[in-house]
Amino acid sequence: LKNLAQLGVRNVIVADDDAIEISNLNRQFLFRKADVGRNKAQVAAERVLEFFKRTKGEANITAIPKRVDAASKNQFDEIIASSDCVFSCLDNVAARRFVDGLCLEHCKPLIDTGTLGARGSVQVVLPHLTETYSDAADPEDAEDPIALCTLKQHPYRADHVVLWAKECFEEQFTRRPERLRRFLAAYGDAGSVRRYFRGRALSEALEALEDVRLLLSGVKSCTAWARSLFEELFVHRIEALKLAHPKDSVDENDEPYWTGSRIWPREVDTEFPAAQDFIAAAARLRRMSLFPDSASEEDQILEPLISNDNENVIAALELEVARLVNRKSTLSGTTSLSFEKDDDEHLAFVTTGANVRAAIFGIPSVDPLRCKQIAGRVVPAVATTTAVVSALAALEFLKLVANAHSDAFRNAFVNLALPSRWTLAEPFPCESWSLPDGRTVDPWTPRPNLRLDHHTPLPQFIADTLLPAVFPSGVPPGLRVASMLTKPKGDLVYLDALHRNDFRPARDVLLAVDNDEEREDMDSNAAKSEMLLPEFLDLDVTVAFEQPGEDSDLLEPDETLLPPVRLLLTTSS
Repeated sequence: LKNLAQLGVRNVIVADDDAIEISNLNRQFLFRKADVGRNKAQVAAERVLEFFKRTKGEANITAIPKRVDAASKNQFDEIIASSDCVFSCLDNVAARRFVDGLCLEHCKPLIDTGTLGARGSVQVVLPHLTETYSDAADPEDAEDPIALCTLKQHPYRADHVVLWAKECFEEQFTRRPERLRRFLAAYGDAGSVRRYFRGRALSEALEALEDVRLLLSGVKSCTAWARSLFEELFVHRIEALKLAHPKDSVDENDEPYWTGSRIWPREVDTEFPAAQDFIAAAARLRRMSLFPDSASEEDQILEPLISNDNENVIAALELEVARLVNRKSTLSGTTSLSFEKDDDEHLAFVTTGANVRAAIFGIPSVDPLRCKQIAGRVVPAVATTTAVVSALAALEFLKLVANAHSDAFRNAFVNLALPSRWTLAEPFPCESWSLPDGRTVDPWTPRPNLRLDHHTPLPQFIADTLLPAVFPSGVPPGLRVASMLTKPKGDLVYLDALHRNDFRPARDVLLAVDNDEEREDMDSNAAKSEMLLPEFLDLDVTVAFEQPGEDSDLLEPDETLLPPVRLLLTTSS
């Protein structure tokens, strides 16, 4: 932002949902100690506007205090569509790919920047000329993996217990509320409970029953739930581990099992010093997740869930959900929490959970700062690296403004911790290929957005809508769809579903709906939950020409990939 201001760029939109912390002050030049706790985007916009007023006159700097992710897609769609250039200064791969996808969709140049300690990078993405960020991005987690059995059963380092506690957070406060939300959104009548859990594990129904009873019991019951969570994680599971591997047991080589990095666990209970802190942190998060807008209610004791009879659990769940429906006007109040290393409540749960587990396995305890570094994979920032990367990004921006030839641009990779470790390279060109009608396309080619209704068979949709949209001047004779891949899941549509005599609705084929009950549930509940019916599907489609001869289902071996196609799904009949 400072460099753009000095270059005289007068219309800037900056987005960030994060708040300023003390640790932010030593690695940039826009924030002051008095700004701690305020939104980063808003403070940065104010500082740049002050600079403009002193030196260059008026400017339009707009702050968007929102997280850059798919949940805010509509707003960022409009922002990027109206921009001349986009700078990505994000701290995670998922957000970078999201912005990269919007720039690809709207055909906008992108300058991606990143720092990690003394290392920094700048990547230039130019429409129709270079590969995109997603084409060349590193995997989201390139660190050495930790064996799952080590995290679950035999931790011996601080990072083991911290990552275990973070996984507990994600299971209890991210994935579990989302499972409950999907179940409640699918509820239509008593029979829908049985249909929903048909073929699912008993543990899922038990979990739903416990959560529904907690919703009925009120806010104060969260403490009882947190205490039971403590006993499950730190008492019952440790007892099960000792039962499976007694202290004098041996491994498959007849060597003592509890040796080396395998540490015999000690016992803890709710009177353990860190236990009360963990229970309090878990109860607060549970309230935030299940009762985000509720005041305190009368406490009630939850009945223990001891039934192993699937029929009894489902019957109890039907009764409890019916009670919940009668008490509440909406069933969509649960909130799924995403772990944020800078959120004190989130960090308190992970830190206390990690320290209880550390005490069990004789591992030194971790303080909140160390826990934040491990859980958030935080590498201390270096102001010099930020300055170098910002300057390199500004140079590439100047080339863009000057309409420089594509061979003038450079991607940069630097490591200030090593002597002479600077690498400047021309961006890789984007892939391009020829279509059967003679046109040349690339990933930047505008994507057809097609609407898909309930009832049209897939072969009819391909012949009447998909191929004519890709070939507006006329579909080449004899051209057939050879394969189709749905994204982002990557499900392959079976070839027989593409044949002319398949009359199943295209929506059912693409969403892998296998029976009438699933279709009935989807139709009746699509208006209640966007999770049941996606807003759209992206397709990778290849085509080939029919071979001449009697069997018209034989295709030429050479297949051609079409530009990506997006199917907009609708609940209208």
